[in-house]
Amino acid sequence: MELTGVDDRGFVHWSRVVSGHSSISEDHGSGTHPDGYSVSCVVAPSQIVAVTAAGHVVKLRAAAGGNLARGETVAQIDHPSRAVFAAYQPAVNEVVVVFADGVMARVKI
Repeated sequence: MELTGVDDRGFVHWSRVVSGHSSISEDHGSGTHPDGYSVSCVVAPSQIVAVTAAGHVVKLRAAAGGNLARGETVAQIDHPSRAVFAAYQPAVNEVVVVFADGVMARVKI
């Protein structure tokens, strides 16, 4: 199971928990952006897409040492309201971003 979220400082956090027959293993990481992140979602194993406060849609991946390595910016969403939710739709390879005013944006990744 993989989970991701953003804290009140704008840091994105990711965790993976794998439970076996007699053991549980965990991996985790975090990352930052100069604009701060607003929302994030898991798009593939060890891969995250996050949206910054300025509307940059950024790919991140788990890296050694508990860090999330920032990858490419895949889109820029110009919307005056802050992103409050993001979900990945694998069938169409896109992230749906919902803003505080209820507007939604679809971003191909």
